[in-house]
Amino acid sequence: MIVEIQGQLYKIRTKKEILSENFQLILSKAYHSRSKNRCVSCNVDMYISKVENRYYLKSYPKKAGEHKENCVFYKNGIENFISEENIEINIKSEAILFKTTPTQKTTDIQVINKAERKIKNFNHLIFILLDEAYAKAFNIVNKGKKRLSGEIVNPETELVGYFLKKELENLKIKGKTIKEILKEKQVFFKTGEILSSNKRQDKSYRYFDGMKSWIIPEYVWEQAVNIAKIYTNIISPPYFYLRLSGKRKVYRFFILPVASEKIFIPVESDLERKVANKILKKDYGIYKPMTTLHTKQILTKQIAKDYFRFVPPDIRPDFFVFKKDKIGIIEVVDKNNLKIDKYRERLEYKESCYSRLPSYFEYIRIQA
Repeated sequence: MIVEIQGQLYKIRTKKEILSENFQLILSKAYHSRSKNRCVSCNVDMYISKVENRYYLKSYPKKAGEHKENCVFYKNGIENFISEENIEINIKSEAILFKTTPTQKTTDIQVINKAERKIKNFNHLIFILLDEAYAKAFNIVNKGKKRLSGEIVNPETELVGYFLKKELENLKIKGKTIKEILKEKQVFFKTGEILSSNKRQDKSYRYFDGMKSWIIPEYVWEQAVNIAKIYTNIISPPYFYLRLSGKRKVYRFFILPVASEKIFIPVESDLERKVANKILKKDYGIYKPMTTLHTKQILTKQIAKDYFRFVPPDIRPDFFVFKKDKIGIIEVVDKNNLKIDKYRERLEYKESCYSRLPSYFEYIRIQA
């Protein structure tokens, strides 16, 4: 989504990004200048509120419903579990975990759409929690290591899955933790990697996670793949996955394309995957920002201070690469996208920001 704050345009993937220190500074200035703000993607005017020294971007009363359905500010959209009041996760119903798409015999479009919205809500929730888990795992495996030491390593998928499990289990719905709810209903979730998959004749899919093959209904698999599509990219395994299921039913299935086995590095295209794997062969630490929310803690305080002097808080490079005495900033560019005016202009703007960074930053555009 693109928002306009004090005449400047910013791109965000979740409302939580406005809680970053640099976004808060921007919102603070806009709040005191009483500037006009809006959601550009939906052409809806918005305002900034201040609550206990925090600033929030909000829709005017009765305007939240005017946002598009896929907008994070839409009242009943993909991020309706995040309150505009304090940007905290506030899940009101267990339906986000268990409401499934009705059988093919059901023709009530409203019933079908409601169930599909819950599935999209869940997947977006997992995306946000996974972003948090990834940052936490990266910082733990690199605890005490200077970012310019050349010693930065990459977290394993198993560790990221562990932190994701903790993040999800500790959330509450009507006073109960999700861990308690799943235990009561005898439902469990599993995380891991999908290394290969194939469609079966009985309208199901089989996937292999490195140790065992699993069967999953066709419609569950295809829902996950459709939600996991990045723009128009259809990316093959390996995937990171989370499966929420009981003894005889799969309730939720989330997948996210990753660069390789065992190491957790998200990717948004097969081209990004090729680039990431080339970097991994050089034993460099590499970080793929899923959102901009954790950039400061990944770069660490002083490096982030130098970075944000020149780079706006909404800019998300494809990769940060941690070398000896250098931090690489990588943009992976499909030359076909350069024909699209908005893409090209955005890239040129990002590159103009990178060009002003201190000399220990190294910008590289990889184009194919």
